Amino acid sequence: MKAIFADYIMQLINEGKQSQYLSWILTNVDTGWANRDASRNLTWRNYALPCPTGYIQTYEACSLVAFLQLYPGVTFYQNTLYGGTVTGVIPKGNYTFTQLQAYGFVDNWASSAKVPQGWTVTMYKDNNFLGQTWSLPSGDTPHFPNLTPTANDLVTSVKIQ
Repeated sequence: MKAIFADYIMQLINEGKQSQYLSWILTNVDTGWANRDASRNLTWRNYALPCPTGYIQTYEACSLVAFLQLYPGVTFYQNTLYGGTVTGVIPKGNYTFTQLQAYGFVDNWASSAKVPQGWTVTMYKDNNFLGQTWSLPSGDTPHFPNLTPTANDLVTSVKIQ
């Protein structure tokens, strides 16, 4: 039922312009992501508790996934074509490496990203927004090696607008 709730509350936020609920949703998403079973990348119905290591029923695991798909934010992927480990949903803001770690970001690791429509991302090779920069437009960037120069496994800090 939480997955259905996720869909409807995001409709309320996006179509009904009720953005006051976004911070509550982000808190739940961050808590659930932090308590996932990282070895299997599985979440559980009670976001406040660590995900059990045993058998997880699909309906128990899908609600956080629904929020992650619907919540506006940037996700970075370990491999090209959105493969490997994925970060949590990162909202607009400026993030040093230490701040990105809270979302599961690993230094010099990202190879692809998904950016919500209307948003832009500036990635930096070095911490504290220094060094080589790359700009990602709205939409999907499936292959950081194709950026000029390549950004594959080189990103350390980002600005999301």
